[in-house]
This record gives sequence, structure tokens and C-alpha cells, in this order.
Amino acid sequence: MKLIAKNALNKHLKLFWKNATGYHLKLLTFKKDRSLELTGNTDGTVTIVEVGFQSNTYSNLSVDAAKHQFKKSLTREFPRSHNVYFEQYKKN
Repeated sequence: MKLIAKNALNKHLKLFWKNATGYHLKLLTFKKDRSLELTGNTDGTVTIVEVGFQSNTYSNLSVDAAKHQFKKSLTREFPRSHNVYFEQYKKN
């Protein structure tokens, strides 16, 4: 898991949104008390798990709906964060 600037996250997200199938992305705050997890499902949908200020799970979202929900969740869970811990891997 590496610490990256929040605005450098866009580069990684563009790659995820292009081919989300089989990939898993995890973001944590600096204190590691809040997180967002994006999982690309095999049927082309995306699941978002939000843990922290609010704990929600958004399942079977289309890519466009997932982008919209991710932006809302990111501003809610990481309001004053400039750096985030980032982990990305391919699921089996």
C-alpha cells in the first residue's frame, strides 16, 4: 500500500474505469480509519464499499453510475485529505 496525493488518483482511476472487470481498488485515509473499496465484477458492473463516516455498500452499479457515486463518497469520506493510501490488484 502506498501513500499518494489525492489529485494523482485520477490517473489510476482512468485505468480502472476503462477495464474494471477483475480489478480491486482500495483507498484509505492517512489515519486508516475510513476507506473506499471499488471492485469490478465479471459481468461489467462495479461494487463500492464505503466504511467510515457512513458505512454503505453499493452493488451492481454500471460504470457511469459508479463514477457518480464514487465522487460523492470520496468527498464525504475524504473531505480534507490531501494524501491517501492506495492499493490496486487484480482479483482471481
